[in-house]
Amino acid sequence: MFCKGFDLPGLTGGFAQLFLNIGERRESRRGGTHPDELVGPLLAAGIVGRDTSRYDADPAFNADGRHTLALLAAHYCLPSAPLSLPAGHSPSA
Repeated sequence: MFCKGFDLPGLTGGFAQLFLNIGERRESRRGGTHPDELVGPLLAAGIVGRDTSRYDADPAFNADGRHTLALLAAHYCLPSAPLSLPAGHSPSA
């Protein structure tokens, strides 16, 4: 699994603004001072909410949290995979 059991804390000034479980249909479990900050995008993507058609059609949908991570990256303007490295550069170098 890509992110099984992963909790994403969003911190501002040392305070938890958002805790979000990722993958395996656990995104509805969230907390912090702004727990609903991503509800709109999560609902629109079919990751949370009453409409479970994406999960019904594909039980493995977002099991590893890839869709959620892509949504988070887009929401917070973060780079997301695949990230290309310049020639001759590798993570182990």
